[in-house]
Amino acid sequence: MAAHFTHGAFTFERGEALGSAQRRWSMRYGGEALEERRLPEAASCIEIIDAFADARAAFVQRARERNPQERVDLVDQASSETVAGFLTHDRIPEMTPGPIDDRSRYWLRSADRLRSRPVDLSQFGMLVAAHAAHAATPTQWIASLLPDDVLTPAADAWRAPTSWEIRHVVGENSFTGISGARAAALVGVTPQNFRKYTTADGAATRQTMSYAMWHLLMHRLGVQRAD
Repeated sequence: MAAHFTHGAFTFERGEALGSAQRRWSMRYGGEALEERRLPEAASCIEIIDAFADARAAFVQRARERNPQERVDLVDQASSETVAGFLTHDRIPEMTPGPIDDRSRYWLRSADRLRSRPVDLSQFGMLVAAHAAHAATPTQWIASLLPDDVLTPAADAWRAPTSWEIRHVVGENSFTGISGARAAALVGVTPQNFRKYTTADGAATRQTMSYAMWHLLMHRLGVQRAD
């Protein structure tokens, strides 16, 4: 078996031989060793991947927790009831520490009840419309794993993603689970052409993905919404 192989964004690296026909394997992410396992010398790639399933799940859970949403409620001051609400990744302006009082019939209040601001129903509707565009998708947490220069909407500061960065979002073993063929359809190219972007860095057939294609792909996968 090869000294290492990839599975999505993770690399599995073969280590030292141990007694009783066993060998040490490590699961790495971006060069960092996350976990090690003592596995049979004859273990297949599938068996090695399965042996690290709990470590991969824990990695994903930690990444999700670093990208939390905040719930903001609309509270009827007269009855103290929550009558509506929405989720957002953005901080709502003008919400300050302090209790709800009778200055307004309706109030916005954070889920932890520590911040609030008075609103009328028209203002609440505008906030919902504004923040609904930024509501979380099931795959939005993946953006927290990618560097700023790949995510930036500023074309002059943007850097094309590496093959490793693309493996975060495309491929059956990626965090989205979207195949390369499906990703190709999302951005309007053939699977054969799309494979040129996912080929290993340094390969003669590899092409650099354009700014427009990358951001369209990220938008359609729900990882990062484009304006």
